Amino acid sequence: MEYFAVAEKGNNPHIIVYEYPSLRPYRILRGGTEREYSYVNFNHDGSLLVSVSLDLSYTLTLWNWRQEELMQSCPAASQEVYRVSFSPYHPNRLTSSGAGHIRFWRMTSK
Repeated sequence: MEYFAVAEKGNNPHIIVYEYPSLRPYRILRGGTEREYSYVNFNHDGSLLVSVSLDLSYTLTLWNWRQEELMQSCPAASQEVYRVSFSPYHPNRLTSSGAGHIRFWRMTSK
C-alpha cells in the first residue's frame, strides 16, 4: 500500500493521509497548528511525517502518522519555511529552508 498526505488550510486544519490507489482516508492528524500548513513530507521509509505551519514561528512538527501521534514540535524560523527534507543518510536529521535561511536539525528523544 502506498500513501500520500494532504494538509488543510484555515483554522484548526488537519493533515489527512490517504491510501493510494484507493484514495480512502487512512489517518487524520490533528492538533499540529491552529492555522494552515505550508508543507508536509514523509521520511524515506515512510514511517514519519514532518509538517510546517504558517503560524508566526513557522512551527515544525514531527508525526508518527500511523499512530496519529504528534511526537515533537518546535519553532522552525522567524521567516517563512518553504521545504523540509529528511536526510537519506541519517534518519534522525532534517533540513529546512525558506526565505533567506537554511537550517539543519537533529531529532532527539523526548
